[in-house]
Amino acid sequence: MSGAQVLSVVYDDDRPFTLTRAVGLLRRRNVSIRSLALGPGPADGSTQLQLVVQTDRDDAERIAMLFQKVVGVQAATTFAADRGVARELVLARLRPPGERLGELLDTLQLYRAALIDESAEAVIVELAGEEAFVGSGLRALESFGIIEVARSGRAALERQREATA
Repeated sequence: MSGAQVLSVVYDDDRPFTLTRAVGLLRRRNVSIRSLALGPGPADGSTQLQLVVQTDRDDAERIAMLFQKVVGVQAATTFAADRGVARELVLARLRPPGERLGELLDTLQLYRAALIDESAEAVIVELAGEEAFVGSGLRALESFGIIEVARSGRAALERQREATA
């Protein structure tokens, strides 16, 4: 995605007010957020906030520097989204497929998805991949009657740069 930058911020604590400060910083900068993921950080008790924002590289680097000044932030880094690998997780609750179970399983296999829960009222499937891939998978599942969808934000890592000889 052109113009998208990934910001990764690691907090040294998991107190809610640290996240509030981060959101306030983004709000004041009027940053367009495409995706947000929050989870445990690399060290015990730390939290990692990962954002995909629609901005240029220079502005993303300025925002990362501002994050580094926020009390409680251990590190803030940025990289262009097209220089990384990003994945999103989706859980979808579908109507029971009944006699279309074979068709559903074929569709899940096509999208490397999994049937993770099944009951008389509904089935839950798990789908992961790039944003466009996940969107395509959800469109394929629409014919089975989507009841509810939960999507994570994108998690991304920068590709390792090759060493020059």
